[in-house]
Amino acid sequence: MKYYLVIPHIKVQNANCISSPLTYGFPAITAFTGAVHALSRKLFPTFNMTLDGVAIAAHDCDIQRSRPNSYSDWSFIQSRHPIKKDGNSPSIIEEGYIHLKLSLVVEVTSETDWNSEEKQAFCDAVYQQMMQQRLAGGSILSIGNTRRQISLHNDPKGDPDKIKAIQIQLSPSFLLINRQDVLIDHTAKLQAENPDKPLWMH
Repeated sequence: MKYYLVIPHIKVQNANCISSPLTYGFPAITAFTGAVHALSRKLFPTFNMTLDGVAIAAHDCDIQRSRPNSYSDWSFIQSRHPIKKDGNSPSIIEEGYIHLKLSLVVEVTSETDWNSEEKQAFCDAVYQQMMQQRLAGGSILSIGNTRRQISLHNDPKGDPDKIKAIQIQLSPSFLLINRQDVLIDHTAKLQAENPDKPLWMH
């Protein structure tokens, strides 16, 4: 039996926003797939299910960065450990942080058809486990609100009403989609224009 688990409005503090050597601004997708995989391993012994995929809906993000004036480049707000015993300053921890609010939609595959009580028990277990683990290196502060709670939906199978019920929990948001084709085309174009120039210098 296939379900869709909606984990709405997750508030994450100090997540890692450096997604690759060339890009920053949002955590790498592997950070979310890794978190879902860890969640699946923790829940499998109790519920005998697997979490097979994840969709990411971003509601808000706040990159921890600053600049002296409007003409300067942005730089990450850095942190460091307290002063050492000998009075020397410790080294700065070079990391890029971001505060996030996002929702996840996770595909759940179960061997059996769950009743309403089993669905609620599963949602409660998801909440407990999510609050105990990190997401993209950041701390989870809260999940959901008074109007939106973790919910488990049957496979919509194209039913517009069931799909709309999921969309309502995600709105308003930006859904992340894979556009690897655009990146490949742009990379090929840059290499054709100047094959001797490294990509990061374009």
